Amino acid sequence: SELEKLYEERMRVARRSYKTQMADACKKIAGDHKRYYAKMLELETGQSGSVLQELRDTVSKQAKMLKAQEHNMSALRTQLLEAETKVIDDQYSLEDSEASLKAETPPPPPEPDFLANTIDPDEHKKVIEEKDRLEKRC
Repeated sequence: SELEKLYEERMRVARRSYKTQMADACKKIAGDHKRYYAKMLELETGQSGSVLQELRDTVSKQAKMLKAQEHNMSALRTQLLEAETKVIDDQYSLEDSEASLKAETPPPPPEPDFLANTIDPDEHKKVIEEKDRLEKRC
């Protein structure tokens, strides 16, 4: 149970960091596209040919960056799947270990009944009767 909590916490941290990285990548892509369309608008409004070349270079760089980010996201997804698989495997291993421990541990012996072994039933009745008689006096 403590081991499971530790694995769950690690998975939450890993998922959170992967989500943060993916969100940052998406924000960067969105910003890059916004700049791209701003340059396209400038081009359509009659800017010079150097702007066109600059735009082509920017598009080329963005395409390379997009491919790299897609590759990174794919790698992150693979890492996440591997981590989840490892956690599941470890959980099954933990359950197997707990089951084998339960199977190996013998049940505790029953507690001996000391009074039953030391006092004769007739003597026990006499003691109870004497106790009752003394309680009535008080």
